Amino acid sequence: PAPGKDAGTAPFGYLHCGPSGAGHFVKMVHNGIEYGVMAAYAEGMNILKSANAGKRQRTADAETSPLENPQYYQFDIDIAE
Repeated sequence: PAPGKDAGTAPFGYLHCGPSGAGHFVKMVHNGIEYGVMAAYAEGMNILKSANAGKRQRTADAETSPLENPQYYQFDIDIAE
């Protein structure tokens, strides 16, 4: 559990959700949300896989140049004490 929070409302490992059959409905809703999230992940991964990322020549810019050529960006700073 998160710091400062209780462990939840299921002290015996199960949750009483209401009358008979309510737990099945809760599980059905949970599974629907879970499968929807997994489908969204799969769609996003497919978009990234099909995208043109990493297939074109990169241009140097202020963000990537120091990472590719660190020898040109080393500074010695002497601070008088």
